[in-house]
Amino acid sequence: IAREGTISRAARKLGISQPALSKQLGELEASLGQTLLERGARTVKLTDKGEVFRKRAEEILSLVDCTVREVSCGKSKLSGRITIGAAETFGFALVASALRDLNRKNPAVSFQIVSGNGEDLAERVQKGTLDLAVLIGPGRLDGCDTLSLGVYHSLGLVLPKDDPLAKKKGIQPKDLPGRPLLMPRRMRISAEIAGWAGYDYAKLNVVGTFNLLYNAAHAVAEGVGAAVSIDGLVPEMLARRLVFRPFAPEIYSEAYLAWKDNAELTPAAAELVRLLRGRVKECADINDFTKREAKGKENAK
Repeated sequence: IAREGTISRAARKLGISQPALSKQLGELEASLGQTLLERGARTVKLTDKGEVFRKRAEEILSLVDCTVREVSCGKSKLSGRITIGAAETFGFALVASALRDLNRKNPAVSFQIVSGNGEDLAERVQKGTLDLAVLIGPGRLDGCDTLSLGVYHSLGLVLPKDDPLAKKKGIQPKDLPGRPLLMPRRMRISAEIAGWAGYDYAKLNVVGTFNLLYNAAHAVAEGVGAAVSIDGLVPEMLARRLVFRPFAPEIYSEAYLAWKDNAELTPAAAELVRLLRGRVKECADINDFTKREAKGKENAK
């Protein structure tokens, strides 16, 4: 009903009559002692209690699906679906390449990528409704096993190219107060900014928040405000209008893979983690070799 917007459309989608669905909904509300839907003349929408019920129901269904996959996966041949949460980071390219190799060797393995805000994804992986999640942060997620992807992002501002601050190489704490800002919707950002700036977060003029940068970048382009973000995320279609400038001194965030602590991963998810460990080590070895080679050339000069 929440997805379709009306009881009649939901009934058609479910293949039952509208009176039957209305009766089931009424019985559910009566058993809970709560109103779940606000009924309008043409559409219905969830109440606050209805939103909570929908969210928990989705989590329960996802957890049931994960449980069925864990129990039914055969040991001799990999199969099933891996659900992976993904915050915005170019570190996901490493995960994508591992998924490609896993799927080519095991065609019966499929995957579902759930893009979203890091805080929401963290909650889902801790509850076990995601097998794995690619997250970003200055620290690791509590209650989870983690694997660094070897990718680090700088925190800074996404600005219009004609903004005076765009001429600077780095954004200093004195540049933020009074400026309209768009902030990522995650709890730790206020502590990160306050610790970096040396003043209270309340001094900032936060005019809006966002989950993912793509739409927020359009707001920046239209002059709503500057967006606090990590580097590498400005949409290509806006690259001519926007720039990223890091904070100075810099704030770094690490991209890492997380899964529920002490949880038994499905064989397919465990194989993906194994492949990723190998990829991360290969990249680290290549980077180390490149640095040593560059140092050798410098010494030769």
